[in-house]
Amino acid sequence: MVPPPRGPGNPRRKNRHQFPRARPGAETHVFRCRTRGQRLDQYLATRFTGYSRSFLAGLCREGRVLVGGNRAKPGRRLLPEEEITVLLPEGARAGPEEMDIPILHEDAAVFVVDKPAGIAVHPARGHLSGTLYHGLLWRFARELEEDPDFRIGPVHRLDLDTSGVMIYAKDERSQKRMARAIENREVGKRYLAIVHGRVPFEAVLVEGAIGFDEGRKRMAIDGEEARAASTGVRVLSAGREMSLVELDLLTGRSHQIRVHLAGMGFPIAGDELYGGRRRGEGGDPLIARQALHAWKLHIEHPVRREPAEYTAPLPDDMRILAKTCGLELPA
Repeated sequence: MVPPPRGPGNPRRKNRHQFPRARPGAETHVFRCRTRGQRLDQYLATRFTGYSRSFLAGLCREGRVLVGGNRAKPGRRLLPEEEITVLLPEGARAGPEEMDIPILHEDAAVFVVDKPAGIAVHPARGHLSGTLYHGLLWRFARELEEDPDFRIGPVHRLDLDTSGVMIYAKDERSQKRMARAIENREVGKRYLAIVHGRVPFEAVLVEGAIGFDEGRKRMAIDGEEARAASTGVRVLSAGREMSLVELDLLTGRSHQIRVHLAGMGFPIAGDELYGGRRRGEGGDPLIARQALHAWKLHIEHPVRREPAEYTAPLPDDMRILAKTCGLELPA
């Protein structure tokens, strides 16, 4: 576990994207604030999807969150361009667990996985075992044992019930470069979703600021201290009651795609939090989770410095649902 800072001293950094060495499972994130006046714990909740606001507030109280190099309370109001450092602790009981994780690509600098639905990315309260990280510890056990510089370096996340493509770095330098690209919005993320309703248009750009809705404990358009969000939506196939849509994630707000589609009146099938259903009108099961899949990831390779694109095939549950609804799948 990375120990919390002992005092208000400013930690040493080569640059604002530095990822200090840490044991596998622990993560250190350094980034710049892009808002004004928002509470620190609320801002962190938009940056670290998959973690509860109370968990992130607890990190603040433990001294694991620095703002401008100083320990900060959860209610601290942020200013634009302030540097925020977050030390995520190593997951409790983190150890290798045998798990079938499809590897889409692997080279000396990165590896790309096809995350299954229903698996948390990283250990946290409520997910102390059975996470993607535990499976990757098993998959790369030999590399971790033989190479002290090898790391399982995450640079982005997916929600528990979202499947699809994720990229990891194998070394510190590659992790910093890809983290910088994501922070600067230089990464293309394309998703597929099956939604309720026959979508009547071909393509549209959805722009709706997203913030936290304290009353309903979820994200919402024009929620508390909402931040600008943009999603490109293109219809691939439309049936009588369901549609298959392609989505370009142009910003990275928490639950952005789910909120935008629900706000348009086309919630994702199976996404009960945002108005989707898991059963059809006759009571037959539709799908056991939100029908959302991270399909393609476009990023500059951190070593070759050339564009690279990685694709995760549509999983069986979404294929079956599409076929049942008479939707045509992309080639």
